Parts: sequence; structure tokens; C-alpha cells
Amino acid sequence: GLENVAVSGVRINGEVTAEILTTIFYIGSPLHDGAVIIRDTRLVAAGCVLPLAEALPGVGRMGTRHRAALGLTLQSDAVILIVSEETGFISLAYGGKLYRGLDRAKLQEMLTNLVLPPVSRRPGAAIRPLVRSGAALRALGRRSP
Repeated sequence: GLENVAVSGVRINGEVTAEILTTIFYIGSPLHDGAVIIRDTRLVAAGCVLPLAEALPGVGRMGTRHRAALGLTLQSDAVILIVSEETGFISLAYGGKLYRGLDRAKLQEMLTNLVLPPVSRRPGAAIRPLVRSGAALRALGRRSP
């Protein structure tokens, strides 16, 4: 699983922020050429080496990063973003499938659907059960009509 991949890198165990990811993937950083492992909202490790997948049936020619990412999604429930070193294009691997040529909106939509639980995607959804039960109003010291 992903724990075997995490031990191949540097343990971070910190909050995921745009600043830390930008720093890690800066070309001069010693960690930039590896994968990061994110679990829930925590950055577990960086500079990780993904195991290289054997030849994948039905998959054409692809680079090492893409092949390793695709192989790992066959062994785990990981959602993997791959940035091409040559073009800078971002691909997403999940469930043994590789999605290429994603624009920003499509990438955000896919990540939202794959990573966020359905209840957290809808505005106000997290508080709806409290409102329905009257708990939210009681917490405010008011009664519902």
C-alpha cells in the first residue's frame, strides 16, 4: 500500500498548504523529483519513489512517472497527480485509469469528486442535520416555531 511508498521518502507529517507543495516541487528542491503522500489533510511524506509497474495490458507507450502512478492505482485507492517534466501538463491516475489533457476546471471537478466526501461538497450540507433536528437553534438559545 501507500505506507511502503511513504517510507521511501522524507517524513513530513504536516498540514497540506499551497506554500509547502510549491516549495517541495520547486526545481531546486531535493524533494521535487519524487511523489508526495497526502492522507486526509496531512502531508505524510515527500520525495517518495513510486514502484515501477510492469507492462500494463492495453496501455500504450508512456513515461516512467505515468506508468508508476497508474500501477500504484491498481494496488491502492490512491488518487495520483502526475506533472510531465517535459511539458508541464498534469494528468490524473485513479482506479487503473489515466486521465490526460485536463484543464483546470476539469481537474478541480475530478479532485473534488474523488477526494471530498459528498456531504462536504454542498454549501451548508454539514450543518443541515443540525438544523433538521433543531440542535442548531437550541445551541443558539432559540426555539423553532
